Amino acid sequence: MTDFMLPVVPGSASGRPGSGGGRPPNSGGLFTPTVPKGGRPRRGRPSVEPQQRSSTAATGVSVKYAPIWLGSSTNGQKVTVRDIKNIVPQDLHFNESVLAIERFEAEAGPFEAQRKYIMAAECLEQAINLRRKFLGDTHRDFLAGLESYVVSCNLWGIQCLSSAQYTCSLELLKKAEYMTEADNVPNFTRRVALRAATFNNLCCYYRHRGKLNAALQFAERALKIEQRFKDAESPARTHLNYAVLLSMMGRHEEAIEHIESAVAILHDEECQISYELGEGGLGIAEGLPAKADGSRERQQECVSALVVAYYNMWVELSRLSRKEAGMDWVGRAANIAQRKLGTAHPLTVKMEDILAAAREQSARSPGGLPLALQQQPPQQQQQQQQSLDVTVPL
Repeated sequence: MTDFMLPVVPGSASGRPGSGGGRPPNSGGLFTPTVPKGGRPRRGRPSVEPQQRSSTAATGVSVKYAPIWLGSSTNGQKVTVRDIKNIVPQDLHFNESVLAIERFEAEAGPFEAQRKYIMAAECLEQAINLRRKFLGDTHRDFLAGLESYVVSCNLWGIQCLSSAQYTCSLELLKKAEYMTEADNVPNFTRRVALRAATFNNLCCYYRHRGKLNAALQFAERALKIEQRFKDAESPARTHLNYAVLLSMMGRHEEAIEHIESAVAILHDEECQISYELGEGGLGIAEGLPAKADGSRERQQECVSALVVAYYNMWVELSRLSRKEAGMDWVGRAANIAQRKLGTAHPLTVKMEDILAAAREQSARSPGGLPLALQQQPPQQQQQQQQSLDVTVPL
């Protein structure tokens, strides 16, 4: 279970944005902040554990809520690539290029298993170049190999980022960026979606390294692609991540605009999924269990992201002292989580806790901002506007 709020007490170490004291950048699962027993908190971590929230409130000092960072949408899905000997005629099985392709692709597997991702990527790169020369750049099996390479570089790049292998992470993501350039493979139909995903991952990399301006630039590049080509896989996630970066830089009005865009996208997606499931009518997934299961999973992911969007909207409105409008949004987050995720879902539990705490805090705090922020100078307020990492696949 992950805590969807980041408590910060006046005077505690906030750390540089995105550093996280070596924590993983939400690339594979949920992250729960911890404080070592009998020891000092890690640099950049809260100095008060979430369980101590009630005792903190009793002292008259409120926790600070941070927007949720969704991060990368890259998962472990692989692209199927046919063996080269299943593609070419039998009389070419001992062709020098065919044997080289087979060898390079076979060598990549053990390197991946040993987490030697750069070497695995270089093997696949050699195999792709040979496939292109042997099959041509319009052949579907060359394009499948290229897609597999880009997907793998993104996956390995995020895995390296999770384990603080920053040089390897950046090199792998840059390989994916190069392979998705427009002039590199003109007939690569998956190029646009993969390039947007790569830019999102580069955004995650630079945010994790504390380079917010670079992270912002890559988020903007991803957004431009998604708005122009309309075939990106997770535009709502991009808008929400971009909004978090804007929030961390104190640009709360702009953050609100991008959260609104994400909410609109997620509403449309949820309506489409509800139609597929036959809610309110005969859906196309009815009678197809596998497809229905996939649609239900997508619905859970969509609703989870929508809850995050509502919650982040509340955070931004609170930062702008729009307390009444903000309470409406956090109320929506708790309501939709309860109705569509269920009362036992971790996100539902957290939203209900946050709503109750926000109501109590609102009664005690007339200024709109949490007391912890009201008691600090503006510069320190901006420094403490961090974000909380969580993984919600889209």
